[in-house]
Amino acid sequence: MSKDQSREDEGAAGPGRLPSLRLLAGFEAAARLGSVSRAAEALHLSQSAVSHQIQQLEAFVGQPLFQRVGRGIELTFAGQMLQQSVRRALDTLRRGLDRIAVYTDPGLVVLVG
Repeated sequence: MSKDQSREDEGAAGPGRLPSLRLLAGFEAAARLGSVSRAAEALHLSQSAVSHQIQQLEAFVGQPLFQRVGRGIELTFAGQMLQQSVRRALDTLRRGLDRIAVYTDPGLVVLVG
């Protein structure tokens, strides 16, 4: 990742700006699993990498997304709102990728008019 990309991820949210998919995936996994370490394991990343992604996303949105509770984490109200949107967006993206996957099948024959 370039230094410019890293700065983009850490910059404040503004009209039309979106955080990177990498940050959203780390956030979604931690939110779904309730643990940064479990999210890291699921994403095949280090715990510090996922923690850093969450910190970057929190900097991007300008507010905390998780409350640290004991050894785990809980979503803040802002985190709950974002999780709903991120989950829907990632599900839509996965469905779209699944739909186009059939076109990469070498056995597929497409007949044109």
